[in-house]
This record gives sequence, C-alpha cells and structure tokens, in this order.
Amino acid sequence: MNSKLLSILGLTVLPLAACAQSDFSGTWVANTAESEQAVDTDYWFGRIEANVPGQPDLKVEQDGDTISVYEEARVLARYDYPAVYVADGQAHRVTDSGTGLAQVTITTSWDDDELVIESVKPWGSMPGNITLQSREVWRLSPQKDKLYITTTHNSPAKVVTYTRVYDRG
Repeated sequence: MNSKLLSILGLTVLPLAACAQSDFSGTWVANTAESEQAVDTDYWFGRIEANVPGQPDLKVEQDGDTISVYEEARVLARYDYPAVYVADGQAHRVTDSGTGLAQVTITTSWDDDELVIESVKPWGSMPGNITLQSREVWRLSPQKDKLYITTTHNSPAKVVTYTRVYDRG
C-alpha cells in the first residue's frame, strides 16, 4: 500500500517539478564585460546597425506569473517603466510610449525555467507596412547569480541576436 501511495504521489509531484519556473526577482547589475553589444533596430529598420551605448541595471519584481521590470536608465527611451509582463501565454496589446500611437503585441510564457517574451511592433499605420518581431529569452545561471537575456530582433532587413549578462546585486 505504501509503495502505491508513493508511486501516485511521485506521479503528481514530478510534473510540478518539471515545470518549475525561475524567480528573477532582485537587483541585477549590468555586466558589460560579458555582454554582447546591444543593437538599436529602430535605426533604419535594422539595415544599419547602431550600437546602443551603455547597459542599464535592472530591478525585477516577480509575483507568480507577473514580472515587473524597472530599468535604472534608458538611453533610447521608448517605453515607460516598469514594463509589466504576464507570463500566461496570451497576447497582450500595449501602447508604445515612444510614439504613443503604435500598439505592440506582447506574449510572455514559460519554457521550462526560461522566461520567453515575444513582441510584434508595427512600423507605420498603413496596410502592408513592416513589423519588427523581437524575442527575449531570460535564464539564470545554475548558481542563480547571473541573468542572461538573449534578444533576437527579426525585421525584413535582417535578423540580429545578442546576449546581455547581469550579476545579482
């Protein structure tokens, strides 16, 4: 009887452990020495790479599937912070504060212990205009002392990928 109970308990707990989510809460200090240079894809729609100077520190507050991200300083101010992501796998429309007009669609979900943030940003308001698709994958080091954010920007002109590294503050 005890072995049956343990088997049933193991079958119910094992799936929960398999979908364990990371906790990104805390202050993250930019590690520019280990980071790749971020690229500003707004510059000529990504045809000409313009490196983004500096890398802001992050403060992350996480309550279950709701993740709020505060940036210490934003060199190219496009968004009002905090940026709030709900990791429910559903598409959410937010207003791009750079223009105050464009509607950006953001989908945030979990892939095991990695947080995936996908966004689709339109360029212009006419039918047939281009869009910029971005994908951020957040993951922690095994020791949970480093945060890696790998960003891929996909525009009609090119695909750009870079990784930013942060140390737990």
